[in-house]
Order: sequence, then structure tokens, then C-alpha cells
Amino acid sequence: MGVTAASGLAFSLAMVFQCTPIDSFWNFLEYNERGDAWQCININACGWSHGAVTISLDLLLMVLPMPELLRLSLPWRKKLRVCIMFAMGGLCV
Repeated sequence: MGVTAASGLAFSLAMVFQCTPIDSFWNFLEYNERGDAWQCININACGWSHGAVTISLDLLLMVLPMPELLRLSLPWRKKLRVCIMFAMGGLCV
């Protein structure tokens, strides 16, 4: 939970403070007309990296209960069914 919250907060802050100075994001035409220096991060790269981090965290959360499920004292067919049931929950995400 902490890693998911921290990554969400980090990417949210990156989006809020994506340009230097901050108001150049919505006033970029004024900055261009005056010739002031402003710089923004690559928003596409930030979006793709956020997607990659989110997908990897989702996969990690899906795989996390599997070792515990495999340690259950059940016949292997029932273990397989329980693992498949938990894996199917990932399709709903």
C-alpha cells in the first residue's frame, strides 16, 4: 500500500510541477512572447513511465498471495483451482 501511495504521490507531484516556473504550463504563450526562459519535462515519457510502474505494481499485487496459496494443505488440484480463482481477479482490474 505504501509503495502504491508513494508512486501515485510522486507522479502527481511530477505533473503539478512539470514546468519551471510552474505557471509557464498555462501561460506558455506569454513566456514565449516575452522571451523568458521556461522548461517542462517530457509529459509523454512521464505518462509511459507512470503506466509501466502502475502495471508492474498491479502484477506484483496479483502474484503476492500465490506462495501462500501454494503452501495450503490441499490436494494439488484444489490448489490449482484456488490459484486460478485468484488469478482471475486480475482480469477485472
